[in-house]
Amino acid sequence: MMTSTVIFQKLQYVAEMVGLFGRAAMNLCEKLDSAASNGENVEMESMFSRLTLDIIGKAVFNYDFDSLSHDTGIVEVSIWVLYLFLFLFPWWPALNVLLNLATHLFQAVYVVLREAEERSVSVIPYWKIPIIKDIYPRQQEVAISLNLINKTLDDLIAICKVLFKMLLQE
Repeated sequence: MMTSTVIFQKLQYVAEMVGLFGRAAMNLCEKLDSAASNGENVEMESMFSRLTLDIIGKAVFNYDFDSLSHDTGIVEVSIWVLYLFLFLFPWWPALNVLLNLATHLFQAVYVVLREAEERSVSVIPYWKIPIIKDIYPRQQEVAISLNLINKTLDDLIAICKVLFKMLLQE
């Protein structure tokens, strides 16, 4: 049975991670607000990649890349380092599974974001016509991408619920 100290430490860790995500998101919002007030265009794919790098860097390596403030190309370098790691340690299947899932998930998010952009400027809401979903390839791809994103979120929520129940039971 877990003592209350261990439970407190684990809950404190979860709170710290939530705080880390919140601070990183606020940093991104500040950058976006600044760009909007200056009338600058923003490459959102790059911004989200840098946000991800900042969160992973701080959470896993306790290193602040601060890539949202300084575009040094570190995102591209980190991807190559990850591929090099995979090349050197191909026997580590967990990394391959995570990389494969992340790649498909990033592609799905990109498809959905592009569709949101398309819908925001469309005069006619053609995507609401039932037959369009069945015959228009892009709408089929959007549906598949949305299903993947929703399934991934549902799985992550279920995992969090199980972990939280385990924490409370131990």
